[in-house]
Amino acid sequence: MLDVTGRDRGFGESPLREEAIDAHLKRYSANDPDVYESLFKIEMSLFSHRQEEEKKKQEREKKRNEAKNKGPQKGYSAPVPRKSASMKKPRRR
Repeated sequence: MLDVTGRDRGFGESPLREEAIDAHLKRYSANDPDVYESLFKIEMSLFSHRQEEEKKKQEREKKRNEAKNKGPQKGYSAPVPRKSASMKKPRRR
């Protein structure tokens, strides 16, 4: 599914498609190779920046989840030592 700018917003974000850039440039009568290349470079740098930010966010969440899951679980207590019956001692009467 494309949004208003022409980006594909399916499972993840993708860079602006070539057809979308071309359509916008034609709309504003600026369909020039230099303008197209400049827009394409800007779009690719923005897209790579967004990917890096998303990767950092996922790493932070992963670390937070790992820290959360470390240590004893809720409702868990350490084993309690229990005295067991010894066969060596005589029974009380």
